[in-house]
Amino acid sequence: MSKTPLDRQDWIAGLEKGLAIIEAFDISKAWVAAIDNGSRT
Repeated sequence: MSKTPLDRQDWIAGLEKGLAIIEAFDISKAWVAAIDNGSRT
């Protein structure tokens, strides 16, 4: 099984997805999410 090299666009898309995941779990934004969730109930 041979590996195919990744295109530059694939690398950038992967990094963008990874950054979005990290930002979703950012602790500094956690209190905002908690306030939003509390006001929706």
